[in-house]
Amino acid sequence: MPIRLATSLDSDRILAIRNEPDAIFWSGGRFPVEEATHRRWFEGWFQWMDERKAYLLVLEERGSVVGYSRFAPPEQDGISVIADVSVAVARAERGNGYGLTLLLGLEPYAKMCPRVGLRAKIHLGNYPSLQLFNRAGYHLTDWEGAWQHVHKTL
Repeated sequence: MPIRLATSLDSDRILAIRNEPDAIFWSGGRFPVEEATHRRWFEGWFQWMDERKAYLLVLEERGSVVGYSRFAPPEQDGISVIADVSVAVARAERGNGYGLTLLLGLEPYAKMCPRVGLRAKIHLGNYPSLQLFNRAGYHLTDWEGAWQHVHKTL
């Protein structure tokens, strides 16, 4: 399963995954992401990747992007550095191990940042996502409203 850095050719497929009903619901959104908003978001990732501050990865299967993961620019949190991560897999492709592949695929990039810890916010009730992060070695650290925070130290 080839995992690679996203390119401009992946934009439409990533938008389609972002706009699947489950993805909208579990991300806390209420409406699909508009194309112009997505384009700005997507281009921002390329600037961060050029600066080696963040990474947007995709996983291809049978010549099509089946999911993506992202590692946001790290923030200073006391003495450690915390980076937010997320993963999304197309609904039709779930249950094939792609989420874990994408999540673990971020770690070599994260290790380029000294003392980085990885953090994700998971919507309360999203048990498949919580199980995925647990399998990848993340631990529940706290809650914020409807969000569970999980963390992993590299």
